[in-house]
Amino acid sequence: MYKKIVTCSLVLTFFSGCFQADQVGKQTKRSYQLAQVAFDATTYPVVVLGGGIAGFTAANYLVQANVPTVVLEGPKPGGALAQSPSVRNWPGVLDAPGADIMKSLREQAVHYGATIFSESVTSVRLDVWPFELDVHDVVAGTTRVIKALSTIVATGAEPNYLGIPGEQEFWGKGVTNCAVCDGGLCKGKDVVVVGGGDSAVLEAAYLAGIARSVTLVVRKDYFRANDKKKRDQVLALPNVTVLYNTRVTQVHGDGKHMTHLSLENDTAKTKRAFDGLFLAIGARPNTALVANALELDAHGYIVLKSGQATSVAGVFAAGDVCDPVYKQAVTSAGGGCAAALQVQAFLDDLGFNAQMLTQPKAVPSVPVSAAPSAPRAVPVQAVDAGPAVALLNDNQAITQFIQQQSKPIIIDLSAEWCMPCKRLAPIFETLAGKYRDGISCAKVDINKVDVQALTDAVGGEVVDGVPTLLFIKDGKEVGRLVGLLPADELEKNFKILAGS
Repeated sequence: MYKKIVTCSLVLTFFSGCFQADQVGKQTKRSYQLAQVAFDATTYPVVVLGGGIAGFTAANYLVQANVPTVVLEGPKPGGALAQSPSVRNWPGVLDAPGADIMKSLREQAVHYGATIFSESVTSVRLDVWPFELDVHDVVAGTTRVIKALSTIVATGAEPNYLGIPGEQEFWGKGVTNCAVCDGGLCKGKDVVVVGGGDSAVLEAAYLAGIARSVTLVVRKDYFRANDKKKRDQVLALPNVTVLYNTRVTQVHGDGKHMTHLSLENDTAKTKRAFDGLFLAIGARPNTALVANALELDAHGYIVLKSGQATSVAGVFAAGDVCDPVYKQAVTSAGGGCAAALQVQAFLDDLGFNAQMLTQPKAVPSVPVSAAPSAPRAVPVQAVDAGPAVALLNDNQAITQFIQQQSKPIIIDLSAEWCMPCKRLAPIFETLAGKYRDGISCAKVDINKVDVQALTDAVGGEVVDGVPTLLFIKDGKEVGRLVGLLPADELEKNFKILAGS
């Protein structure tokens, strides 16, 4: 009897899915009238939200099917995969940095005609059609509205936090969730990685080659990591230790930087000195943008109705934003492919063809040769700067540069894997060219120099994150800017230093 009930349930589930798919199709035909759409330069057949593995896979399939496609990369181009130093389960690739995989995928999309904007979506209106998206460019400081006949939500997931005292107070001051981004600042230091999965193992492996010691704090008495071979390799490293059945309960510091952690297990509470805390404790879906527009499950993931279709006809989802189970690059790519094919079917059902669009578009595609996160526009006068920015890759070169300059100096501290650094780079170079008569500019990769020695030499404080711009006058640090700021604010500081 039990088996019959299960069988009936499965049959009902199957027909329910078919009914839902049919309802989506009927909604398309009944509600969305292509003849009533006034096409202009801001109207696109499909807009992909997110520049990660799912988003760019979808874009590749769409543009190769001759469907004009826009990708909004948002604040984290490349998504979560771009932050991984070693990807060994991508089909056909033995071992490669995630950023390299994403770079190739992005270049492929651009090559076949995808239009890529660095803007972020601030709000969506899915109760009107074409759908309306408010997009903001944090660098240029501009906001505009674009419209889409269909949309693929591929916004990924955000790392979780411990939620303990001191965590947010010292965020960016020793507490972080990206070893690739901030590991270069931990040379010769003692750090902690919290987590028991594959991400924690990879973070520890990366940090072990930089830090003096790496302590893995695991809440349970075992690792959840699927890659057992990698786990064993990491645990065998001489500067890696593991604390099982242990929790971090508080972050302590001196106001400027994290200095200690409170640890607790079943038998004792301790307070130990550490220089850095790296979180590798899972993630939550980035669905705040569509929380009131699409059906979500109890954990905030987008509910899929048929394939990659969501609760709103014409809106599809792919990647970690709708995957509470697998959360793998290859499954995200598969979801992106499926979403693209469903978008094609949706547009075909509407009777859409590319000749309906207004050409040319108001904003051109970002060329393949551009930095992966180059901004769409820089609101400062472009200058043929030439070699206006010196590239300094060792401390001796930095010391000589500072000693030789009679003008104030701005040093851009960045990292190869830092996406905000890549967005800042073309703006910094433009401003360096514009103000070269009054300011000397240089760029330093934190993974190639001793950052602590640099800041000590100019009388500065500890550098806790990138991008950081150091302002130096007469050999001493007189100020700094941290993070990705609007171009007009950066130029204001250039003017101040140039006139000082």
